[in-house]
Amino acid sequence: MGLFFVLIFLILLSIFINILIWKIRIPKNQSLTITLIYVLNFIFFFYPIYNFFLRIDWDYFFIIDFIQVFLFYFLFLFAFIVTYTSIEKDSPSVILILSILNYKKNGLVQNEIYKFITNKRFIEPRIDDLLKSKLVVMKNDCLFITKRGKLSLSLINFFQLLVNQKEKSG
Repeated sequence: MGLFFVLIFLILLSIFINILIWKIRIPKNQSLTITLIYVLNFIFFFYPIYNFFLRIDWDYFFIIDFIQVFLFYFLFLFAFIVTYTSIEKDSPSVILILSILNYKKNGLVQNEIYKFITNKRFIEPRIDDLLKSKLVVMKNDCLFITKRGKLSLSLINFFQLLVNQKEKSG
């Protein structure tokens, strides 16, 4: 259980530093900055925090714990960076969801999307992704946003507020 708290503490510390830096000044290369924050936090804080919570020195169990925390921490970092790309600037999928949201009960006819976004290579894969991820549904050739899609927009808006983004999605 202590290992879980070490992992959560490291993640929360990294998120706090991330928010603090963004409040002071938004970096030009945001993904690289996030990666550096997480890597440096892990390097400088893992052992002191682990030792504080569990009071155990280097041994077999520490190495196993280290590997587990390392994997979970950096998998979280990877997931965060992948998610952050849609927060940093509106992703094509977010643009589509917002357009669908604007049509509310009537739904957005798929052919109308081609009027304001003309690149089929841009649209078709995104619509397929949105349908597969169940962020939107298609009924009678019209796309409608789902509860899951609205929740995703809410989370994106929340993170945009945290990192001091000027333009809000939705």
